[in-house]
Amino acid sequence: MNYGLAYALGFHPWEDLADYPPFADKLLELVAREEDGHGPPYGSGLDLGTGSAVWGVELARRGGRCRYHEPGGRAEAKPEEDRHDR
Repeated sequence: MNYGLAYALGFHPWEDLADYPPFADKLLELVAREEDGHGPPYGSGLDLGTGSAVWGVELARRGGRCRYHEPGGRAEAKPEEDRHDR
């Protein structure tokens, strides 16, 4: 997939899936399974090609830590409430 073109056209594949319940629910079900039996902090995640950091912010909201990397160096601004471990 040509992500540069997709983003230029306003299509954000991974971020848009956050609003698609079948995908988002399954992904968060996997995260919950890893969290089961443990308390925060849960550990670290790595958000590659972070874009708006929608998934890293969700991990941080749940008590994890996240590092972000945008290979093109053009990550969108991150929400102020998620300043973990950049």
